[in-house]
Amino acid sequence: MQNKESKIKIINLISEIKKQEDVLVGLKTRSLDHKFCYVGTKGADKWLAMLNDPEYRQIAEANREKFFQNNLDDISKNFPKNGLNIIALGVGDGLKEKVIIEFLEKNDFTNIHYYPVDFSKELLDVAINNAKHLKCKITGVLADIKSDDFAKFIRDNFSDVKQTSLFLMLGNTFGNFHDQYGILDTLYGVLKTQDYFLFDVVIKRHNNKLDYMRDFEKNMQTIQNPKRVDHHQNYLVEELGFKKNYGHAEVRVFSTDMNNNVLKREHYFVFDRNVLVDFGGEKINFAKGERIKLQDVSWYEENYVVSFFEGHGFEVLGKYKIGTSGFFLVKIK
Repeated sequence: MQNKESKIKIINLISEIKKQEDVLVGLKTRSLDHKFCYVGTKGADKWLAMLNDPEYRQIAEANREKFFQNNLDDISKNFPKNGLNIIALGVGDGLKEKVIIEFLEKNDFTNIHYYPVDFSKELLDVAINNAKHLKCKITGVLADIKSDDFAKFIRDNFSDVKQTSLFLMLGNTFGNFHDQYGILDTLYGVLKTQDYFLFDVVIKRHNNKLDYMRDFEKNMQTIQNPKRVDHHQNYLVEELGFKKNYGHAEVRVFSTDMNNNVLKREHYFVFDRNVLVDFGGEKINFAKGERIKLQDVSWYEENYVVSFFEGHGFEVLGKYKIGTSGFFLVKIK
């Protein structure tokens, strides 16, 4: 009998030097990539605590679980029964991906190779642990999915035209990127015509930012939001040594276009006093009132998502809306 551990390996594509350079650039440009929110044990623990909060799970996870129960049979008809690579981009805790693979294995899909991918070593370990009971082979990939090294890894390992790959980006990961055009260009450059991309985004409930902001302010009273705000600041405080009395959290909501097709919520750390930070041997001055962007989250008009992907060379094979979550299955035209 095969040892469960023998089917699991981890590949590290992250350069610590490049990571430090990215942080330095982020501090200098006042825009720290959201991937750093999840780095370090405390960052991962706070993210997982929010995910596992009963109120948050009821609000955010119930729709996704309902989606999997109702639609996996239809979606899986696109995939070959024998031989499928599943590449989970920004896998987080991996629970959603686990449900998909459990369904496929239960329905006699064989020779599945699962590649959970995350920038956080701590979260990647959690995702792998949550998948250990599966029959499939598992290769964890520690990587920045926007990097050239990861694009090369995809080209080197999944360019065989005889292989079919399913790329996953679940949990509104796509909507959390600063540069969604960039991630689409990366995907378009590596996907083959027989590959698939399944992702979900938040479908906006409001037609204008004022209505959204009122809803957000109301939700700020719920238990998960203080954890979320603390989570956004975590990397600055826990990893970079910022003191909490340096500043405060701030949230901004705005529309990205005249038709309100996309609403964005941006999280900032705003300095309440002048601060001199020493990082990597360089001193960086922050003046009172300056802010560092820590994360932005996008909500979309459903039809806009379809036109956005079709305009970037993708064919939308299926769209499914459950509550405020919109799931889309696409492939290269």
